[in-house]
Amino acid sequence: MKKWLIGFMFAAAAVAAQAEPPRVRLFGSLAYGHGGDKIVSDKYANGQTIELLAGTGWTWTVGADLRLFGPLALQVNVGHQRNRIDGLNFDMDFVRYPVEVLLFYSVTEQVRLGGGMHKTYDAKFTEVGTTWGRSADYDGSTGVVAEVQYLFTTPTNERSFVSGVNFRAIRENFRQTEATGGTGTELRGDQIAIGLFFYY
Repeated sequence: MKKWLIGFMFAAAAVAAQAEPPRVRLFGSLAYGHGGDKIVSDKYANGQTIELLAGTGWTWTVGADLRLFGPLALQVNVGHQRNRIDGLNFDMDFVRYPVEVLLFYSVTEQVRLGGGMHKTYDAKFTEVGTTWGRSADYDGSTGVVAEVQYLFTTPTNERSFVSGVNFRAIRENFRQTEATGGTGTELRGDQIAIGLFFYY
């Protein structure tokens, strides 16, 4: 998955650089999402709660945005999301790789509304401690995304570098694989996210 992700990044950059006229733009973003059910709910020795949520974590994303016609654009994204807890004698991680296909509508030159499909791959929980360790793999359902984008500046030409802020709502579920002890129970991975992005 990681090799495919790196390859996608270079391919998107090459297409964006060579398109004449530039109908395809390179996209990148960094966002933080919060939400979802508890993958882990434990307590420290002092009684403090430890919670690892299925929809929480930082996400960095790369993609390509294709202008279709009029105010419509099609965007494909590949990302890496991670929720990590560092303890005194343990580390917990929930890492996953979301892929999205989105359709955007430009309301104005600085506001875009979008939505589409969201599918997470290679979701994995790991815990490493001094006296114990756990791990589990999860399958992600096909989910949906709704997004609002606000560009900080109005593009001056087709190849302008533009940046902005986006607000996202994602709905998806995770199911632990039978091979790692899953019983078929689903966890909600729903999240609300805010981030910064750029197009070039």
